[in-house]
Amino acid sequence: MLSGATIVDCVDLERRRIPSALRFISCDFNEGIDLDSAVLDGDIFICDCSVSGTFCLVDAIISGRLRADATTFENSGGDAIRAQAVKTKGWLMDRAKVKGRLDIRGAEISGQFSSLGATFENAGGDAIQAQGVRAIGWFMDRVTVKGCFDINAADIAGQFAADGATFENPERRAIHAQEVKATGWFMDGATVKGRFDINGAEIAGQFAADGATFENPERVAIHAQGVTATGWFMNGAIVKGCFGINSAKIIGQFVASGARFENSADDAISAQNVTAGGWFMREAKVKGRMNIAGAQIDGQLVSDNAIFKNAEGNAIQAQGVDVVSWFMNGATVEGSIDITSINIVVQFSANGAKIENPEGVAIAASFSNFGGGLFLVNAAVAGGLVLAASAIGKMFNVAGASIRASESRAIDLRDARIIAATELDGAEIFGNVDARRGRFESGLNLKGGSSLPHR
Repeated sequence: MLSGATIVDCVDLERRRIPSALRFISCDFNEGIDLDSAVLDGDIFICDCSVSGTFCLVDAIISGRLRADATTFENSGGDAIRAQAVKTKGWLMDRAKVKGRLDIRGAEISGQFSSLGATFENAGGDAIQAQGVRAIGWFMDRVTVKGCFDINAADIAGQFAADGATFENPERRAIHAQEVKATGWFMDGATVKGRFDINGAEIAGQFAADGATFENPERVAIHAQGVTATGWFMNGAIVKGCFGINSAKIIGQFVASGARFENSADDAISAQNVTAGGWFMREAKVKGRMNIAGAQIDGQLVSDNAIFKNAEGNAIQAQGVDVVSWFMNGATVEGSIDITSINIVVQFSANGAKIENPEGVAIAASFSNFGGGLFLVNAAVAGGLVLAASAIGKMFNVAGASIRASESRAIDLRDARIIAATELDGAEIFGNVDARRGRFESGLNLKGGSSLPHR
């Protein structure tokens, strides 16, 4: 063990066989350390030290663990740590500071990688290069990474955890994790400034980013196309930029209650052809389009009291969706809802909702199936309700609703089939109800309702 020493020249142990552990405490290395292709029969313990230049471990074999807690590695503009294809039983560098790039591409870590509370700085370039790494677990809670964190195609046999972490590479890729494999991915309370790529990832457990913030305004903030996971949780998260999760397969639930998605110029949420066991966005706020066209949701879609704003176009685009039930009671929608050709096994319910597209169609639902009914009780709809050639089972209920069309047709039921009761009790319909060739098979209640001609 060496303690408190200053080593002026490079420590050159390249290709050496070292039959015991290396231990350095509170030492200063002025010209780096070279352990390329070295074989060590024990741990490397280098804690509370300072290393200027490059710490080299390329192709090194460490029978124990590397431990570098609270050590500073500095080689600004170059590799601070270069350890491609290193083999070790663990990589531990909690509270370390790395100024320059950490390059551990292709490393094989038969234990954990841990950098809790560490700082990695290489602004504008790769701060961490870890493509193709294999590890049992990856823990970087509360880290700060300035520059790109590249963990593309890594294989993590356990969890990836970066709760409370900060990743900053504005207007560039902040996290590159395409095709990564892990048993879980946890980023609760994390902040990501720049693009987060996790497309094609295979997550055998949950993805969790409750309370996290993702910022890449007017660009893609999260690219998760084709990802697989058992659940996806973003409660209270903030996403500025597009959240893209097209063709993802979520075996369990997608949950983003109270979350905020902002991308006013385009899709705020792009989830075309996604598969999920359920989709929950209670009290969420979406500025920009939510596009879930072609989605397959094997449970409920719930967006009660949520707010969707895209006044210049579709606020919700959901053509061809297949879902068990859809609830958006008390929701506010500025822009149109397009659910053309949707298949809802049980019911669509927007009781008490406010849906505004006053110059056009508020709800487009032609050629759709509502197996358990369509409910707009006490809803306020500004714009047309188009249900042409649709089938409605159990009940079509707009009792107490207000439907105001800018054109003469307020409700379009041409060629529609309503299998159960139609309830218009107390509804105010400003415009015509066009039911030519429509079939009402179980009665029509107009008691207390009114249909006022368009002016």
